[in-house]
Amino acid sequence: MRFLRNKFFIGVLCIILGLVIGFVAIPQVQNKGTTDLVQAVRLKQDVSQGEEITEDMVETVTISQKLIPSGTVDSVTSFASRFAVTQLFAGDYLTSGKLADAQSTQDSLALATAKGMKVISITLPSLASSVSGQLQPGDVVTVLSLLKNNTVDQSQTLNPQVQTAEDTTADTSSTDATPAASETALKPETLLYPELQYIEVCSISASDGSDAIVSKTPSEDSKNNLPVTISLYVTESQALRLAELEQSGVMHLVFVARGADAAPFITDDIRVLNLEVE
Repeated sequence: MRFLRNKFFIGVLCIILGLVIGFVAIPQVQNKGTTDLVQAVRLKQDVSQGEEITEDMVETVTISQKLIPSGTVDSVTSFASRFAVTQLFAGDYLTSGKLADAQSTQDSLALATAKGMKVISITLPSLASSVSGQLQPGDVVTVLSLLKNNTVDQSQTLNPQVQTAEDTTADTSSTDATPAASETALKPETLLYPELQYIEVCSISASDGSDAIVSKTPSEDSKNNLPVTISLYVTESQALRLAELEQSGVMHLVFVARGADAAPFITDDIRVLNLEVE
């Protein structure tokens, strides 16, 4: 074991180990890390639903495969003459589910007619009533209504204390009704009509009629355009109810589902925008 005490031998051994680490071990570690890197196409600006995506709107980046969704586009030429099927934002990675050809991005009204559906727009009284502007076309929502008067008919109410129309008539005709009871009867109640429980969103518009845009981190060049109205795909009975509530109540939307998760709530035969959101 004397050679272990030989300084020359130890020096040569250290040099050999250094060469092995530098030219064998380190490159293997680096190569292992680079094998996880892939090319991905990312948006540089916001894109509205149905808008054609051009090369100046995107950039190609190298990123770990673990950080991007499946189906991400890896080449700019992969989406030539493609259109956004839903509202997209700067920083979004383009995927096959977010792109479509021109034939798949028909006018939303034409799509409704093809499915035997109608389109109606209702007013959004506040940002809160539109789920803080986070709704997208194709989402499924529930419409709640806060009536301005005491008109209560065949509907579900969120308050188990709500009286029926017959109870209200009986109370108002009673001779011993007190002022306090009358005030309670006239108090608006939030209603959930069965036919308005699951409705598909067609589009969300700002005050100037353009698509509403609400980003959590808006840039100086792309400011938020808050929603004022929302268009919904409806049947005739749903349209009649919504038109009535537009005049007699204040409506509030509740988000239910998006993408494939919406399937249990609206059947494919009447669902218009069957979009798969990554």
